[in-house]
Amino acid sequence: MKKSILITGILSISVISHQVYAFCSDTVEATVNEALFVVDEELGVVTDADTGLMWSICNLGETWSADEKICNGSAKSYIWQDALKQSQQNRVANFSDWRLPNIKELMSIIERQCAEPAVNLALFPTTKNEPYWTSTPVFNSNSDNQVWAVQFKEGSNHESLKSRTALTRLVRKVTATE
Repeated sequence: MKKSILITGILSISVISHQVYAFCSDTVEATVNEALFVVDEELGVVTDADTGLMWSICNLGETWSADEKICNGSAKSYIWQDALKQSQQNRVANFSDWRLPNIKELMSIIERQCAEPAVNLALFPTTKNEPYWTSTPVFNSNSDNQVWAVQFKEGSNHESLKSRTALTRLVRKVTATE
């Protein structure tokens, strides 16, 4: 009898651990207007009607399950050059024009009302408390090997060596014919 209860308890904890949480404060004004985002649960993308940017709901390395409405698999960290190649070779939602976002684009999905991660989890549920690559180079005298990255733990940006690893969120511009 005790073994049965113990196993049930462990299973309950396992199910609960799949839920994702962020620390959000109602006293801070939201910076991401969720009403401007259109979520396509069949394709696994979210489109910002204000910017015309379409984002993959999943991190690079994960795959969208339309049946389950979740990202499966594990997010993969890449050095910058490999993230750049992977983004250009990726085919999500039947589109092949995915790329790394620039720093302004990636910072546009930071939710200042939340931390750990600093994102709206209703839009990007598998976002990690880790840095994500941008395509934006660092411009200063010693920056040939540096690009900007966005740290989703608290929503900051920082210079990063291209030889370090980070996660990737794919983006593309929606065209007028779509």
